[in-house]
Amino acid sequence: MQESWSIRRKAARLPVRMTITLTSKELDEIARLQSGLLAAEHLGTPDRIKPLLVGIRRLIAAERSFASYQFSDGPVFLSDGVGPHIADYFDRVFTGVDRDGNYLFTDKALQEINQRRRQMGAGVHHEARLKNRALITDADYFREAFEPAGMHHVIGMTTPLPIGEAIFAFGFGGPDDPGFSGERSIKLLNLLLPAFRAGFFAAWNLHAQQAGPASAPEHPKEEASEALTPRQREVAALIVAGLTDRQIALKLGISLNTVRRHSEAILSRLGLSSRSGLAARLGGLNNS
Repeated sequence: MQESWSIRRKAARLPVRMTITLTSKELDEIARLQSGLLAAEHLGTPDRIKPLLVGIRRLIAAERSFASYQFSDGPVFLSDGVGPHIADYFDRVFTGVDRDGNYLFTDKALQEINQRRRQMGAGVHHEARLKNRALITDADYFREAFEPAGMHHVIGMTTPLPIGEAIFAFGFGGPDDPGFSGERSIKLLNLLLPAFRAGFFAAWNLHAQQAGPASAPEHPKEEASEALTPRQREVAALIVAGLTDRQIALKLGISLNTVRRHSEAILSRLGLSSRSGLAARLGGLNNS
C-alpha cells in the first residue's frame, strides 16, 4: 500500500508544491520519529537522541550522520558512523556563542557557510544551496574534518536555540548518491522538521527551567532581576523564553539595535557573559 503526501515549500529554486509517495511502513516510521522528536523530557538526553538520528539517517538512505546541539555546558556532538575528525575539529576552532545563540569558529570558511545557512533560516539545507562545491572542498573544515570523517556530501536539518543551534547532518558518499542527488531526502526531512524544531526548543526550555535554580544558588533570580530596569526584565524574560533578538524587537515594538543594547546591559549588570548564564540565573522569570 502506498499513500501520496503533498507538502508546501517556499525556499528558492524548489517547486511550490512537492509530492512524495510513501509506503505504509514509511508512514509508520515517520510517525514514530515525530513522536520521539516531540518527547521533550527525553530529547535532552544523548542516548535518546542518537536512536532518532540513526532512524532518520536510515529513512533518507544516508551513509552516516551526526548531531550537534547545546543546552548549557558546551556543545554536544553525537556520532553515527562518523569518524572523530569533525568533533575534534569543532573543538579546536570553537570560540563560543554570540548573543543570538550562533556558534562562533575561528575558521572563516566555516563561519561563512554557517552564516549563509542562518540567512536561509531554520530548515532543511542541501550543501549545493549553501556554497559552490569547489569552495567547499577547498576549505579547511572539509579537508581536515568532513572528508576524513566520511561526510563527503551533506544535507542538514537545523533549528536555532537561545544558546546555540540543534543540527542533524546526514552524509552521503558522492554527488550521484540517490539520497543526495534527488529531492526525496529533502522531502522526507521536511516532514520531520516541525517536530524537530518544536522538540528541541521544548527540550531546551525544560532544561533551562530544571537547571536554573541549582546553577547559581548564591544569586537567586529575585535578587538578580531586581538589578534590572522594567524594560530589561521584559527583554530578559523573552530571552529566557527562547526568542531571538528579532522576535523580541517585534514583540516589544522596539528596534533590533535597542534589543541588542538591552541584552548587553542585562549581561553586564548581572556579571554574565552569555545567554546560557542568563537562562540559568533567571529561569522562570516572567514579564510581570
